Amino acid sequence: MGMGLMADVLDCEELTAPRQTAILVWLADYADDDSGSCWPSIPQLAQKTRYSEQTVMRVIRCLERDGWLTVIRSIEEAVSSEFVLNVLRLKGGSIRKARPST
Repeated sequence: MGMGLMADVLDCEELTAPRQTAILVWLADYADDDSGSCWPSIPQLAQKTRYSEQTVMRVIRCLERDGWLTVIRSIEEAVSSEFVLNVLRLKGGSIRKARPST
């Protein structure tokens, strides 16, 4: 559970869109504080945020485009994609794109 990352998301002044912030908070809750990696499903995120699955997917695409996270998409339907939060950026660093885990 990423309590440190959740605090970083909430403290980040760059994040101004409420939906992006809400989804990043829940991703951070699932994520490892050091690597930023997590594997929640879209239905789980929709349930936690109370947004539709379509809204969650749209916001995740925006977060990925804007460099807040990287999505490593699973080719298996039954396996969730990996989300890698840009930990350095959330902590106030300057790297704009998240790096996938190895």
